Amino acid sequence: ALERREEDAAQAVAEIVVSHRVRKKVSGPLHQEMPLGYINQDIKKNGTTSGIYVKRMAVEKLSLDTLKISRVEDMSRSAKFVVRDEGVRRILQEHLEAANRPPAKAYPPYPRVSPEGPEIRKVRVLSIQQKDLMVPVANGFADPANNHHIAIYLTPDSKVDFDVVTLFEASRRLSRREPIVRRKREDGAKFAMSLSPGDAVRFAEGEKKGIWIVRGTWASGVVVFERDTDAASSTTWRPSPGPLLKAGGQKVAVDPIGRVRSASD
Repeated sequence: ALERREEDAAQAVAEIVVSHRVRKKVSGPLHQEMPLGYINQDIKKNGTTSGIYVKRMAVEKLSLDTLKISRVEDMSRSAKFVVRDEGVRRILQEHLEAANRPPAKAYPPYPRVSPEGPEIRKVRVLSIQQKDLMVPVANGFADPANNHHIAIYLTPDSKVDFDVVTLFEASRRLSRREPIVRRKREDGAKFAMSLSPGDAVRFAEGEKKGIWIVRGTWASGVVVFERDTDAASSTTWRPSPGPLLKAGGQKVAVDPIGRVRSASD
């Protein structure tokens, strides 16, 4: 009898559908705090042409890996900036190596360009940004920082297409009293679904069978999912819109008590 009760309990737990809060509010920072200046130079990397931008950054935010990079072309995921002034870069690198501590604990003291010169507390750094993703602001350009949603469409020739809408663009549509999610496009593409963090997608069969929760969207169209029961981020899946639809993904809404219904927004 005890074994039977354990089996029943395990089955009941397996049938639980977890409700997640959907984050569709147009709120929060619309772009990174510090504007960037475009230096009228572009660079080709991985077959993509991007712009080179400059901004000021506190030395405490520059890692030793970053300070070892001297060319924009050598930037990587762990070193996303290059100190513009070569002499200053070398001084900061030597300071961090001598301190042998993380940047946040290596200052003060702050190094100087010369014995009588001012302390180096902030430096100009270069970064690579996709020009079509940058938004103009009063004193330069800004990285939109966060994406509000991805809208997925089927074109008249049955191809999958998508639009990733930043929080900045969503705010602009809201201020113009336009629909934040555009269900119609001028090219006649058919709206399939929009996905924001917290939205749920159900798969009826196959390896991904079950309900998956959107954790975020990338500018490239990648949607980051985790299973609805995953509290440790151990089931992360990152499909693009094509494979997502091909796998039979259907958007659903889960209410606070776990009831599931189809969603068409």
